[in-house]
Amino acid sequence: MNRPKSEKKQMFLLSSMDPNVKRLGILLLIIFLLASIFKPATFFRGANFQSIGIQLSEYGLMALGCGIAMISGGIDLSCVYVANLCGISAALFMQRFAPSITGIPEAFVMILGCMLALAVGLLCGAFNGFLISCVKIPAMLATLGTYQLYLALPLSCPKGALFQGRSKHSAAWGEA
Repeated sequence: MNRPKSEKKQMFLLSSMDPNVKRLGILLLIIFLLASIFKPATFFRGANFQSIGIQLSEYGLMALGCGIAMISGGIDLSCVYVANLCGISAALFMQRFAPSITGIPEAFVMILGCMLALAVGLLCGAFNGFLISCVKIPAMLATLGTYQLYLALPLSCPKGALFQGRSKHSAAWGEA
């Protein structure tokens, strides 16, 4: 029995696929089916898929940073806590220099807050790199220790208080 070339090509792609990728695909399908069976009204809403898409971009960027460390032969256990520290640093900055308090234009305060978050992330990464390359601490131990530091710093900065409220302009940044 002769099969068309397109069908043969599809069968070849499936047979040459990495078994781990196949397992992850099957697991994704199972989770998708379970969510659609148990919560069909909630799961199949457009807002749910929009929320998933927004969150995946954040996880993807963090995974990219961790992936670079893994490709180079190391590991970074602190990347989530660095992102947390960056976000809280930016939020504290924007809260402290809010236009209602300082009179500085809001867009300028937001841009400076984002630049501060990038600087904090750069400093945390440089500190991790210093510990690993200059002090010769293994990457697993260095990032395990620094993630505790990066976890404790945001908790001590606002004294455990919650950040609440945002302006009309900053609310529009998260909406497409």
